[in-house]
Amino acid sequence: MKKIVLITGATDGIGKALAVALADEYSLVLCGRSEEKMRMLLEEVGSSCVHHACFDITDDSKRHEFCED
Repeated sequence: MKKIVLITGATDGIGKALAVALADEYSLVLCGRSEEKMRMLLEEVGSSCVHHACFDITDDSKRHEFCED
């Protein structure tokens, strides 16, 4: 069973680079703010993504909801 990696800010910069680099060896849980960028990232990482959501990580209620999912 693959280990799971949670990446915040996954749709840009370092977060995106980490998602792409780790996709082969880990299952990914991704969050970012841009739905379009997330869609493009999901196409790139394929089935490595086990859960994803688009929201601002500083929003307490959204963050808790994401963690519960």
